[in-house]
Amino acid sequence: MKKILPAILASTIEEFSQKLSVLSSFSKEIQIDITDGTFVNSKTVELVEIKELPKDIEFELHLMVSDPLEYMSHIKRLGIKRVVFHNEIDKSTMEVVDALKKEGITVVLALNPHSDIPTLKDYVPHVDGLLLMSVAPGFGGQELIPSVLEKAKILRSRYPEILIEMDGGIKKENLVKVYEAGVNIAVIGSGILKVADPKKEWEEFQKISNT
Repeated sequence: MKKILPAILASTIEEFSQKLSVLSSFSKEIQIDITDGTFVNSKTVELVEIKELPKDIEFELHLMVSDPLEYMSHIKRLGIKRVVFHNEIDKSTMEVVDALKKEGITVVLALNPHSDIPTLKDYVPHVDGLLLMSVAPGFGGQELIPSVLEKAKILRSRYPEILIEMDGGIKKENLVKVYEAGVNIAVIGSGILKVADPKKEWEEFQKISNT
């Protein structure tokens, strides 16, 4: 499986709504990025500000936050069924995995660019996928860190069946390399939203994914 997952990183509810309106006009899968200003320096719109989400779109929630479980009530309220959180949190990773799984939520464990692969091995049997950050988390428009492609190759060789996502700095020019490294899902935010015609750009990414 190779596919594109467009992402929303928004600092205000107005910006979130505008980006959601754009992406939902052509994509039925969208990632929502949430940061708390603590786990990373940036701060996005808060989940409490999002009153509802379209029912015909499958959302993945990427929590770049110190305590993912603080967001559980809003995850349930919004009907989100897929959550990404980071292995680097201070809280017990397995505690978060177990709590999300108990609610029937698909769990994807994220790894920051400079974190080591071995830190994941105890959790791989318990999660539904892995997400490799290929930029520093929390900020859009950065360049992909090439060493993360090597991490993807290692993970793919060790865990042939695991779903792998990559997030950050992915462009049409490097998308083939991302897939060749063993990535299944390429998460793209500003690469789609910051062009004149987001729908056309998404379609061009899709063409590459389908070759």
